[in-house]
Order: sequence, then structure tokens, then C-alpha cells
Amino acid sequence: MTKHKLIHTGFSFIKLFLVLTLFITADFGFSQSDSKKVYFTGLDSLWSQNIYTEKLSQDGMWYTYTEVFNSESRFLKLGHILDAYSATFKNCRMHQFSNNNHWFAAINDSEELVVVDLVNHNQATYPHIMMHMFSFSESGNYLAAYQQVDDKPVGILLIDLRTRTVKSLSGVESFSWHPTKEQLLIVKNQDSKQQVIVYDVLTDEATTVTQNSDSEYHFLTWGALGSAVFMELREGSHILYFMNTQGEIIKLQDLDVATLQAGSVISHRKPYVSEDGQKILFYRQPLQDQHKGVTAPVETWHTADPWVYPRMQYYHDTELEFALTGWYPETGALVAIETAQTPTAALTINHDYALVYNQLENEPQYQYFPSSDLYVKHVKTGVTQLVIENQYTEAEFISISPGGNYVAYFKTNDWWVYDIKQAKTVNLTGDISADFQNFERELPGSQYPYGSPGWTEDDEHIIIYDQHDIWMMTPDGADKTRITRGQEAGMRFRIAKNTSRLHHANSVIGPGFSSVALDLKTGVLLEVFDLGDYKTGYAFWGRNQEIATLLLEDQKVSQALVSKNSSTLIYCKEFFNRPRGLYRLDLKTLKETLIYQSNAALQEYDLGTFELIDYTGTSGKPLKGALLYPANFNPDKTYPMIVHIYENESKKVLGFKPPSDFTLNGFNLLKYITNGYFVFYPDFEYIQGDPGVSALQSVTTAVNTVLERGHVDAKRMGLIGHSFGGYETAFIVTQTNLFAAAVAGAAVTDLKSYYHDVSWDNKQNQMWRMENQQWRMGKSFYQAKNAYYRNSPLHQIEGIETPLLLWTGKLDTNVNWSQSVYLFMGLKRLGKKGKLLLFDNEFHFISHKMNQRLLTQDIYEWMELHLKRPD
Repeated sequence: MTKHKLIHTGFSFIKLFLVLTLFITADFGFSQSDSKKVYFTGLDSLWSQNIYTEKLSQDGMWYTYTEVFNSESRFLKLGHILDAYSATFKNCRMHQFSNNNHWFAAINDSEELVVVDLVNHNQATYPHIMMHMFSFSESGNYLAAYQQVDDKPVGILLIDLRTRTVKSLSGVESFSWHPTKEQLLIVKNQDSKQQVIVYDVLTDEATTVTQNSDSEYHFLTWGALGSAVFMELREGSHILYFMNTQGEIIKLQDLDVATLQAGSVISHRKPYVSEDGQKILFYRQPLQDQHKGVTAPVETWHTADPWVYPRMQYYHDTELEFALTGWYPETGALVAIETAQTPTAALTINHDYALVYNQLENEPQYQYFPSSDLYVKHVKTGVTQLVIENQYTEAEFISISPGGNYVAYFKTNDWWVYDIKQAKTVNLTGDISADFQNFERELPGSQYPYGSPGWTEDDEHIIIYDQHDIWMMTPDGADKTRITRGQEAGMRFRIAKNTSRLHHANSVIGPGFSSVALDLKTGVLLEVFDLGDYKTGYAFWGRNQEIATLLLEDQKVSQALVSKNSSTLIYCKEFFNRPRGLYRLDLKTLKETLIYQSNAALQEYDLGTFELIDYTGTSGKPLKGALLYPANFNPDKTYPMIVHIYENESKKVLGFKPPSDFTLNGFNLLKYITNGYFVFYPDFEYIQGDPGVSALQSVTTAVNTVLERGHVDAKRMGLIGHSFGGYETAFIVTQTNLFAAAVAGAAVTDLKSYYHDVSWDNKQNQMWRMENQQWRMGKSFYQAKNAYYRNSPLHQIEGIETPLLLWTGKLDTNVNWSQSVYLFMGLKRLGKKGKLLLFDNEFHFISHKMNQRLLTQDIYEWMELHLKRPD
């Protein structure tokens, strides 16, 4: 162990390098009337990609954030909100604050555990610690960490943080802290035996729970009150151990499980223990599945199967093979929660009821998630009751209340609540004129809700979003209160993520229908978005249902963290031409302080300006586009313009990315802004059955609106899109010569073949995506062949006169890379101007740095060639 004082500075060698470099190059800059410098690409390597908020100590006095660089280096910064104490850790992947706010610990890229005393500002380093393998005791007075030498685990270090004394517990393979006491539950190898031991840190006493020379022990798990569960693997069979708060042991073996279902055994999946220690949940599986043989060398696909073979196989291996089971150790009762009739369950371990259903009963429906009949099952008695028939089961549509008393679901454009104990259903929103269904997404099939972010304590109210506002409603529908007034102000209010939420059990099981409880006594942080001018900020929802605006900025405000004691709020601010800064707001005085400004020197350069453009869709729908002006703009000149498309792009003006050639999709906004281009981000309107035609109409209207301003050269415009935007780009250039060059990345080019394709990584057909998702066809290919052909770039390829660059990764199965090859072969056969980039070992996005640079530079050169060539 080594010790040294914490350096009291935030000035890293990287900042020093930036300052020196910019000082040296300052004399070579070009001045402007507004004193902003002219940016040049030689500076690109100086900037970090961005900063990200990480954690706050519970008292709100200490914070962490990460800064990421193109070199793939990551720097974690620990800082204090009131003084200059700080520390930096390179490529740190895990860090924690202790619950008593006294200690901070992190593992750096040298596999060293660095512990910082947040009171005395001393630092200690412990070598050879396994990544992600340490934790504080609940009190924060002790820390345990796995240690390894030459990549071989040797045990754990147990550190008394108050005295800095260290014990080495050799042979320990796994450990878990008691939820309230200074005790460890550990698995240890000793004398050729594996042992499960309760180790008392204060008394140095070790109590053996069980041991065996032929066994392995896994899944050490404490309940909130101090009971525990773990699993033994012995000669191919599993035994569950439950230890109550008195230290008494109760076992469950395969023979016991067979009494519930013949031929079933305990599976090797993590068990769960309820907070009160009365209930264990585990998975059973058929004995023959536990000892599978070699997989057959041939796949047999059946048209009668509900899903395609890869998805059916995955469903069997991960779902049907395992059945959730309840065990009550004190009584010995076993309950089959998941059965052959309802093999999928969702619940929290502490609830008395589970939501169960059969994913296959109504398939195939060619949606990403199935629609199924939902049932509530009493875990202890097995009594089952129907909640709703044929309910779409994506997580956004279903919510189990935190207390387990209600099931909320969104159906037929309304929110409904099922009272489990009264077996009664109430339509909460049917008599309210506000839009709770999100028509902005313009999708066929089931309309998505704007959302339900949670409930209040004790299941008293459910929180629901409409287009603008937040509603609070009692589950019986007797009280329905609109909390915010966003509709009148042209704003949208949402509850900020990761804030104002009560601790929710980590033992949520199932497809993600769990919900969180909001603590209205301490208040709730809200995100605010001005739909007119794109201002963003935060507001506070107080206990008296009053809404107080904390800040509203003409930039993006995001990544908020609120301390547990509600004293401190930290967050980031950014805009397309303003690098991201980290700020702190004192929630008592409302005083704002800049903690750290990333890429500060970049603010000295002209990075352009912007304007929101209003135009109207074909149906009269109001749309917006963000027009970003080139740096050093001269109103007496005309400029080329890049139009970047996907769906609704205008809000991208809020995000900052520094100038760089390292991009996932080959496009960097500021690379064009600082090199004499306008960039335009338009929003689109979609008509069901005509995705390509809709994109064409929207982009034509949007671009013509921009051209009316007179600053863009109509003969020098380029079009860029990736994925769905790549499809739109490929289609648009079959219909118009509006653009002098185009780039389509990972594009669908033939709707007929894509409709019949499979996304191999997702183990899913693509029919659902064409009929009910982004392509918005609304019907099968066989019901609307003409519409599929009408919107297919390959079937309209004769109309292409625009030079078209295509690119894709050869491992892409989200949009199979052959789609780009199809269109390229058509371009080649017809003698049209085109180019294709196929990247080995790349998927839907480009991840390797060398390929990122190659793609970004190729796209830029393509636009330079066609948009800046001499007339």
C-alpha cells in the first residue's frame, strides 16, 4: 500500500497541452470583427469528445464526471463543490461513494484500487485489484475488494477505512456485505473444500454455514433484513440454501422441486429473496434440458411456427426452458409462477402478485412485441385472474405499481388501471380531452403513449404524461389533477430521470413492467422543453403541487443528478456551437456555479449560428427545421448546404460534438460548419403507406423554404442520411435532381427483399419493421405491392442522376449489407455515378477508429468534389 496527499488541482497534462498548443498557434489565427477566430482542421485532435455526469455523494458535496477523448482514453474527475480539491483517474470503469460521505473508491487502468479520504483529502492505493470487484459496507467504514496476482484471484482485501488497517482473506472466491451489519457472506476455498462462511468484521469471527469438497457455491444474496440465499452445485444437481436472520439453514433440493412438477430440477439461475425474508424466487427447468446434447447441424424452419426459427430457438433457450417458482422456506410451500400455459412472468420479489402471460398465444402478429392476454396470479396461492385480453406487451404500455396493488396499461389510446384486490378496471383518461397517445410518432398499429414515469408513495397516485403536461391521478379515477401548464405555455414537462425516486428493490423480475415511486415530500425535479424556441431547463415540483422554474436556457440542459439530501443539482449545458459545461445549482440559494468547461479554448473560434425554420407538411402539420449557418458567414455570398435527414432532426441543434473525423456514421456537423457549408436539419411528416414519398415531400418543402432566404446556392446542395435516413436519401434521389450529391449509409434500398429478410442479431423478421414500425407501410407486401414498389429506391433507380455514395458494414444485420450492394449494382449496370464503401468487421455503425476517419473523410471529399467544384 502506498500513501500520498491528494493533489489540490484540476489542471491535467491534457489541459496544459491544449493551452500551450493554442498559445503557440494564436499568432496564426485570423481575427474577425467579433473577435472570434477562424477554425482550422489542424486543431481537431485537441478536443475531448464530451463530458458526462456520473455520481453525487449523498450529502451533495462531492461529484464525479467523465471526460472522453478520441484516443479512447477516459478521465474520471472527482471534485468538491466548494473548494479546489480534485483527483483524476484514467480509464476508470467503476467508482463509488460510501454511504457516510467519508470515502471515495475507484479502480484505475493499472488495476489499482484508489481510496480517497473525503474529509482529510488523503489518498491510498492498493494494487492488483480485479476490475469491478469492490464494495463498501453499509456503514461506509469498511471496504472489501478482490485481489489478483498474475491474473489469478488470490482472495480479498478487507480494509478498515478508519484505521487504514488491512486484512487479507485468502481463498475467497465471492463475497456479499450484510445489508446493515459489518458482516460478509463469503465463499472460500480451504483444505480442498469450498465453504460458505459468515465473517464478522468487528470480532474477526468466522461461522461456517456449509462446506463440501465436491461442491461449488454461487449467488450469495442478502435480503434487506438480514436473511440470505445462495446455491450449491453438487455433482450436476443444485441445492438452494436459505439462512434466516437467526442463522438457521433450510434447504431446497431437486427432489423437492419434482413434487411440484415431475422431471423438474433447480436451474443454475440467480435466486431472489424478498426483503422480509419470507419468500425465495428461483427457476426450475426440465432435467433433460439441463443436460442437452450436441445441437443438430441443421435448422428446421416451419411456416406453422409463430416466429422465425432463430427467435423461436432463443425463446425456448431463455424462456420456455426456465420456469419461475416461488418457495416459502418456513412452510416449505412451492408455487409454480410460470407454467406451460403462462410461461412469462413479471413481478417484484416483494409483491404478492405476478403478471403472467403467454407470448405465443396470438402470434404471429408482425409486431416487435407480442400482444397477449394478461393475468394476475397470487404467488402464494396460485389463484389467477384475467386483467386484459390481447394487450401489446412492450414495456411502455404496462406498469405494475411499486406497491404491487395495481396494473396500469395503455390500450385503445387510453390509460387503464386494474385494481388487483378488487378485480376492477377503471379507464383513467377516457373523459379527458388531452392527447395521451403519441400521434407525433405517426406509426401504424398500436399508438404509443406519451408515458407513465411512476407512481407516488403507497400507490396513492399514478403519474401520466400527455403531449405537454404531467397528470397525477388516483387509481380509482376519482381525482385527476393536471400538475403543469405546459399546453398553455407551449412547453413540455417531464420528470427528470434518476432523480426524486425512492429506492426500488433490485429484485425486479421479468419483461420490464416495474415502476418507481416518486417522493413528493422532498420534491421532484422536472425537465422543461420549450416547443417553440427549443429552450430547455429544469423546474421543481414541490410538495404543495407548486411548480417553480429553476432555469430555462437557450441551449440543451441535461444529465441532471440530485443529491439524496436535495441540496445540490449538477447538470450539463451545451449547444451545437457551445461545448458541454458542467454546472452546479445550490437548491437552497439557487446560485449556479460552473464546475468545469470542456473544450474551453474551442469557444474562441467561430462555430456558426443557427435559425429555426417553420414550414408546413402536406396535411397542414406545422414542421420545423434547424438551419445552421457557416462560420464567418458573409450575407453577400451564397454557400453550399448539407441536408442531414432521418425523421425529426431539428432538435439535433441542441447537442454538441467537437470537430472530428472520428464519427459513428461519417458525419460531423462542425466539420462542415467551419468549412463554408450551411447544414440543415429538417423535420418530416409521414403518410402511412408512403415513407419514401413522405420524405420526398417533406424535404422538398423544407429545402425550398430555406432557398427563399437567398443565402444557399440551389445548385450546390448535398443530402446525407444513415439507416432509415439512408433509405430516405436513396429514395429521394430517385425522384428529384434537387441535390448535387448524396450519401446513403446502411440503407434499405429494396423494400421487397428487406420485407422478406431477417435481422440475424436480433433474431427477428423484418416484416414487423416494414408494416408497423419505421417504414409505416401499415400492410403486408402481399396486400400493397404497388406501394412497396413505389417507395423502393431499387425499383425507381432509373431516376437517379445525383452522384450517390453508399456505405455499410459487412457485419450489419440490422440492415443487411447486401441492400447497399443491390443499389450499387443497379447504378453500375445503368452507368450512373456512384461509389460503394464496404467495411470489414463493422456493424450498423462504424466503431473502429481507422474506419471512422476513412469514412468521414471520404464523405467530406465526396461533398467537396460535387458541391465546390468550379462551375
